[in-house]
Amino acid sequence: MTAQDFKTRHLHGLWPAIPLPWQDDDTLDAGLLREIVLRYKAAGADGVYTTGTDGEVSALDFDDFRRMVDVFAAATQEAGLPAQVGCTWLHTKGVLQRVAYAVDRGLECVQIQQPFWTPLNDTELIRFFATLSEQFPETGVVHYNLAKSRFLHGSDYAKILPEAPTLIGSKHTGGSPDELMGCVIEAPSMHHFVVDGQAMPGAMLGAKGIYSFTANLNPTWSVDFWAACARGDATEAARRKLLEARFFRAWLPTVGEISASQSFAKVATRCGIAPEMPLRVRAPHQAGTDEHVAALRALLDGEFRELRYTPA
Repeated sequence: MTAQDFKTRHLHGLWPAIPLPWQDDDTLDAGLLREIVLRYKAAGADGVYTTGTDGEVSALDFDDFRRMVDVFAAATQEAGLPAQVGCTWLHTKGVLQRVAYAVDRGLECVQIQQPFWTPLNDTELIRFFATLSEQFPETGVVHYNLAKSRFLHGSDYAKILPEAPTLIGSKHTGGSPDELMGCVIEAPSMHHFVVDGQAMPGAMLGAKGIYSFTANLNPTWSVDFWAACARGDATEAARRKLLEARFFRAWLPTVGEISASQSFAKVATRCGIAPEMPLRVRAPHQAGTDEHVAALRALLDGEFRELRYTPA
């Protein structure tokens, strides 16, 4: 399958951002990661990905990455789910090493932010994505558009695409409708995705899907939310958008001192799709606690019962 085929067939809809389950000895719980993938298939997700922020991409050395990809690739192939794996690293050689391993294990799409320690200029940026296309001409590339180094605009993608035809999508994290419109207008060949808070306006402005944190809490609710957005059901989409916004306003003050997205994700996953999810995160970040889990469950048993997850 070519990168463009992957985009056309698979790059749309609801894709959960899967956090990685670390056991007490700091190794990956391979069985639980496989089980989570299978549960997402059952819940109706259109695809799955990991090793973004919630998948702790910055905390995995190459040996960790290989073990994770072995499990994740096998699980997604067993489930028959389209998949992406995050291959971001601090230099091009490290990115290429990770992409090569993922491709060797059968993954057809990767998600990458450009090396970010020092912002890249236009020449460096174009060369980076062109190198990916040259070395992996059949592998789709989705750009994880973060402001840690250089946030890319639609005009940036327009400069990159002639040299990098495998750049098929973006994860738009900025929150600005104007920025999203710029991407849709100036890089229409790409499938631009949004995150949870932008689902409703994003769909109206041409986004093709959502990379979702909330899906870890309740995947079926999240699938239905995106479906309402995608079909233009403004009443239902707005109702769910407001419910989600109220939920986050009520929940976030209960987590106190934790600040890392992956820590929130594991608390949500423990209360959602995987009650077995360990709360452990890689240092230096601080993990959530059983008290944080209890506080979230109290919200779900109270005002936000609609967001409680019950497997089919």
